Amino acid sequence: MAYDMLDAINNGKDSWKVKVRVISLWDVVNLNNNELISLDMTLLDEQAIDPRRFSIHDGEF
Repeated sequence: MAYDMLDAINNGKDSWKVKVRVISLWDVVNLNNNELISLDMTLLDEQAIDPRRFSIHDGEF
């Protein structure tokens, strides 16, 4: 099964197949109203050269 590498991800298509390790994971919260802004993570693929940081915002699932 072929996977896309993290360095290949761009706005060119809507669907990617990746195999990654989650290095760190944290919530970004609005300090004024305690609402979740995004779920951020640092990912590492099998190339293991440059960890990539990604954010998932509400409604993007």
